[in-house]
Amino acid sequence: MYCWGLDNYGQIGVVASNNYLAPVVVAGLTEPAIDIAVGRSHTCVVTTGNHLYCWGYNYESELGDPQVVMPATINTSATPLEATSLDGWTHVTAGTRQTCALRGDEVWCWGQHGTGGFGTGLWGESGVWERVATGASAVAVAYNATIRPDNNEQVEFDHACLINVRRLVHGDNRYGQLGVGTQSSTAVPTEIAGGHTWSKLVAGAHHVCGVDEAGALECWGSTTSGQANGIELGQQTACGVPGEACDVLVPAAVPTVASADELALGVGHTCTRAGTAITCWGENGQGQLGAADPAMRRASVPARGTRWPTSAVKPRAARARD
Repeated sequence: MYCWGLDNYGQIGVVASNNYLAPVVVAGLTEPAIDIAVGRSHTCVVTTGNHLYCWGYNYESELGDPQVVMPATINTSATPLEATSLDGWTHVTAGTRQTCALRGDEVWCWGQHGTGGFGTGLWGESGVWERVATGASAVAVAYNATIRPDNNEQVEFDHACLINVRRLVHGDNRYGQLGVGTQSSTAVPTEIAGGHTWSKLVAGAHHVCGVDEAGALECWGSTTSGQANGIELGQQTACGVPGEACDVLVPAAVPTVASADELALGVGHTCTRAGTAITCWGENGQGQLGAADPAMRRASVPARGTRWPTSAVKPRAARARD
């Protein structure tokens, strides 16, 4: 496994704290990673043995069960730590200072509990570790601005989605990202409008996209950068007023992208893969669409092979397995 970027709390997984501009090998994982989640300052993985490891920032118990990874003695860790004595994990997803994972059909969440994103009906703030739902086949967590229902801007306000027989969402809904037809936030799991049966749900900061059983792509939430519908701001008509951004409150088809095999959502942009074709749309001020022109709002990522920098590749002789 490789990581790169900011490493102020050990979230890269390298003991020598630094900012890494090229991929570096994460040290200390005894099994290969099969699923990865990156929060604001922490990282978690599920391994081939279905174990759960986390590292980085732990002041809000982001690294797992506070009875196992005790924040009183472990505030940060640059070394992967086993997050729990439980095994059987298959998927992990992270928000700002919270993380959720699947264990069978169980959704477990931990970290900062001031967000409503745990779906327990509570807006508490203490670090917790708990099973919050059963009957799920997928879960996704995202983060938004610092705000709480009492307008005390001290904690991140997250939202989460999980797929089960009721297709539930909960947490922040100021941009319509829960897809329930309103902009009222809720700490109680609520069904997404439309009666869809989803195969994938992925959450961005202010919008969500899903793929239904037929492979059709639908998105909802903020259109400030066109991230929910692929339409540039000057051409938005959702409010009935051209050029005015409107929040999409229920799942809606993306006009120029009918289907997707995979999804990735950021703060203000969306990327999809259909076969070998990758298409991105939305905010491009930092080149996140893969287009050199920051004014572009839609781009197709070139189909080209890319190799890691030679200095970042672990020598074959040092590998435990291929």
